[in-house]
Amino acid sequence: MEEEKIIQEKWSNLLANAITGQNEINPNYTEILKELSSLEVTILDKLFDATSQETDYKKRKSMQFSKEKIIEIFKISDEKSDLVIENLYRLNLCQPPASHGGVAIGKYPIMIRTNDFFEFTTFGYYFVKACKWDQSGVFLFPIHS
Repeated sequence: MEEEKIIQEKWSNLLANAITGQNEINPNYTEILKELSSLEVTILDKLFDATSQETDYKKRKSMQFSKEKIIEIFKISDEKSDLVIENLYRLNLCQPPASHGGVAIGKYPIMIRTNDFFEFTTFGYYFVKACKWDQSGVFLFPIHS
C-alpha cells in the first residue's frame, strides 16, 4: 500500500509532524495508517476538511455525514461504502451517530448502529491532522451540524 502516492504522502506528513512537533503524534497512528486504503485516506481527508471549518468542539463532534454522499462523490457501490465505513468504525476513526439532545439513557445519548450516517471521532480528527501538512482541500459537507 505504501507504493500509492497518497499513502506515501501521509507517511511523509506523519514523519514530518513527528520531527517538527507541529502536531502531537500518538504511537498508534503508524499502525492505523498501515490499515487504510487510499480511498479511506481520501475520505478521511474530506471529513477533516469539513469538520475543521467548525471551531466549536461540541458542534464539530456532532457533525454527521451520509453514506449516500460518499457513494455519490467517490462513485463506489453501496457494498464498498459499507466496507469503508465499517473499517473506519473498527479503527475508531468514525462512529455511528449518537442522539444529540434527543433520546438518552440518563445523561448518555443512545447510539444507533447504522452505516447510513456516521460521525468523525475526536481520535479520527487528530489522526488525520497528524497525517496532514497542508490543511487545504475540497469539502465534503455534513448533512447535520
